[in-house]
Order: sequence, then C-alpha cells, then structure tokens
Amino acid sequence: MNNINDTVKILLNINNNDKDEIINYHSKSIKQSILNTCNLSVFPNELEYIVIEIVKEKLSSKNPKSTFEYLKEYKNELDNFNYVQII
Repeated sequence: MNNINDTVKILLNINNNDKDEIINYHSKSIKQSILNTCNLSVFPNELEYIVIEIVKEKLSSKNPKSTFEYLKEYKNELDNFNYVQII
C-alpha cells in the first residue's frame, strides 16, 4: 500500500483492508485528473495532500461531488503546477 492510502485509512479510522481497492481507485483517478488539469506527465509529490483530502471527502460524504468540483477548490495550488502557457 502506498503512503496516500495509509494516510486516508488513518484519517478515516479504517483498521482493515476492506476499502483498499476503492481508496486505490480514487487515488489513481484523482492523480490522473490532476495530471490532466495541470498538463503534467509526472505527478508532483507536493500535491499528494490534495489527493488525500479528496479521497477522504469522497469516502466520507453521503453525496460526494465530482473530482472536477473538488479540484476547483484547489485551483490556486494547482495553478502553481500548471505548465500550459497561453500565448
């Protein structure tokens, strides 16, 4: 298990492996969305906290928002990693 998954489990007080697959799925999906949003090919470790927070919210909410909606909340942070230059 990776650090993101471990951290999510600790924050949600999950003591077994029952949710590992869904945590892993959300983690990968959110990372890919961040890569696409920022036009990156390698995921920066500095953005792991965003993945952790969004996975945590998705798992703990009765009506989770879309990943895109969550990412809008982190626009300022993501803009610092966005390498698309507008000419």
